[in-house]
Amino acid sequence: MDRKQFQEWRTQSARVLSSLIPKIASATLTPEDALIDDLIRSLSNLPARPSGRFPYSGIFPPGSLSESRNRASVLLTNLIPRIPEPIGSVHDQAVDDLLRALGNLPT
Repeated sequence: MDRKQFQEWRTQSARVLSSLIPKIASATLTPEDALIDDLIRSLSNLPARPSGRFPYSGIFPPGSLSESRNRASVLLTNLIPRIPEPIGSVHDQAVDDLLRALGNLPT
C-alpha cells in the first residue's frame, strides 16, 4: 500500500470511529473506553493514564460518559489523519485494534 492509500485508510478509519464511538451502548465504562483513552493520549503526546484513573479523566472536563465519548470521537477524527509516523506505525496498529474492538471484528 502506498502512502496516499494509507493516508486514505487513516481518514476512513477516523470517520468510522467517529460513528462507532458515540454508539457504545454501555452506560458504564468499557474496555473500549480504555482503548480510546490510550489512543488519544498517545496521539496527543500525553502521559499514560495513571493507574486507578478512569478513562477520559484529565483529557476532557468533567461531564457525562456520553459527552466524553462524543468529545473523543471528534478529537480522534482530527488526530488520526495527522499521524506523522510512516506507514504501519504503532499508532496505526492501535487504530486497527480499536476498530476491531468496536466493530466486533476478529483480531
